[in-house]
Amino acid sequence: MHTQNSTSADKCALCLAPLTTANDSEEHIFPNSIGGWLTVTGFICGECNNKKGRTWDAVLAKQFAWISSMACIVRDRGAVPPVVVTTISGKDYKLRSDGTMVPNRFEYSALPDGDKVKVSFVARDMNEVKKKVSELKKRYPNFDHEAALSSAKMSTSYLTEPLKGELTSGGPEAGRSIVTTALAYAFKLGINPHRCEVVLPFLRQPELLTTRYGWSSLVDVIRERIPGQIFHCVSIWGDPITSRLLAYVEYFSHSRWHVELSQHYEGPVISSTYAITPDNAREIEINVDWELDPSIFARIVTGDGYDSEHTTQAMAPVMDTLMTRSWGRSLNMASQAACKEAMLALGLAESESIPLDKVATFSQKVAEAMAPFIRHYLRK
Repeated sequence: MHTQNSTSADKCALCLAPLTTANDSEEHIFPNSIGGWLTVTGFICGECNNKKGRTWDAVLAKQFAWISSMACIVRDRGAVPPVVVTTISGKDYKLRSDGTMVPNRFEYSALPDGDKVKVSFVARDMNEVKKKVSELKKRYPNFDHEAALSSAKMSTSYLTEPLKGELTSGGPEAGRSIVTTALAYAFKLGINPHRCEVVLPFLRQPELLTTRYGWSSLVDVIRERIPGQIFHCVSIWGDPITSRLLAYVEYFSHSRWHVELSQHYEGPVISSTYAITPDNAREIEINVDWELDPSIFARIVTGDGYDSEHTTQAMAPVMDTLMTRSWGRSLNMASQAACKEAMLALGLAESESIPLDKVATFSQKVAEAMAPFIRHYLRK
């Protein structure tokens, strides 16, 4: 966590409660649930921070859950939880933060087989195996639990069909999270959030469904964008001549939003951008072009900024990067598993050196263990 203190807003930007040392909180500029680490204090109270995390940020995080797992984001508070994904035929799996998947639920069946009962089950880990075997031992006195445990093993298989995934984001609750990111960064730059009159009613009044913000795919405002680079960014632009205070928020290099914060800005000229790569929270330099045609900006913040072709073009390099990373992780895990299996077959501990007379056999065992992985990706 990296907290940067700004001048206190004196009152919570959301509920207007006086801020004190007792109720002040650390607010993530980017939600921690999608990889944000930088925080500010003196912005919102703890109660509003917690409520915002359970509602607005939670909705946004759910919309980005699949891509967050695929991008292997890192958080400063707790591990990234697994997300349920579904294949086109309707099979559910849990996608974990390391890119691997396990069945979404424990599968068990017990079928009569003459005077016996044939039991089979699919577990997600060995702990589930041990738990179920223990239960079966109590239920069936003649059940050979030791044989069952010795024969149980974890195996790796590969999907033979695509996953279904939603790549859209937005709506009133997620929108409030996006707008709060813009407001928090403006505050970090020294701007009083209580003077951002355009967005405050939207954040404070649940019945309001929108404010002057919107999806921005009519034009790419990132200068010299690196194809396939995945980042989050927030940018603030203030101009006392036009009295406008504007913001731009981009998540995972494809979800792009413009926000109007104020139409009565009286501060100094300001243009500042904060950006990170969510897989390691590393700050990077991103340049936002604020020489935006006013008519285009007006279309965006009134909800007419979505273009399907441009949105698809924005997502394509992100997907390519995610698939490349997934391939690398899968190759690394398959290689490690194959080496462990080969060492076990040769009766060697993982820390032992391979005797010269067993190198050829070891290589053959590794190739055999890697065969399913290689066949899977050759088919793809």
